[in-house]
Amino acid sequence: MTEQIPTIDTGRFVLRCLTEDDVTDRYISWLNDPEVTRYLQARNSKHNHDSTLAYVKNHNNIDKFLFGIFDKSKDMHIGNFSLSVSLVHKTGIQGVMIGDKEYWGQGVILEARAGLLDICFGELGLFKVNGLPLASNLPAVFNYKRQAWVVEGIQSKQYLCDGKRVDGIHFSMFRDFWLEKKHA
Repeated sequence: MTEQIPTIDTGRFVLRCLTEDDVTDRYISWLNDPEVTRYLQARNSKHNHDSTLAYVKNHNNIDKFLFGIFDKSKDMHIGNFSLSVSLVHKTGIQGVMIGDKEYWGQGVILEARAGLLDICFGELGLFKVNGLPLASNLPAVFNYKRQAWVVEGIQSKQYLCDGKRVDGIHFSMFRDFWLEKKHA
């Protein structure tokens, strides 16, 4: 199935479906780094080669995708987007992790997520894509707002993070709005 999903070139980055060959010690180290996973579900488990390989294999590229974000200039894996799709409703939920801290605050997510949205609303034919960051993840909230995602709701005290109850924010991007924005 991977060959049916195109590689997306965003300028500085390439997005492509991850394969078993992408499961490296470097990637696994991100999953075990408390700073990288502070706001991710991955923070709740210890990761090794087998668990990470199983996670990558669990993405079938039909309704579950795992896109690697690669720096083109260095041909280097720096993070991932996960995408779960409802084929019936034509909606998706995306999550992101920038594992390489050298890329934090460098606009990677805005540029790379634009490529992901092009895949979602183009090749996958989705109507809507959702993001569900923790309200305490201020960089994520900032990026969703900067990219003009709509706040559809707040999940009060939905998550436990750093020993405290925190809200979840439900952000959405709609195909028509994305296409209008892209061509404006």
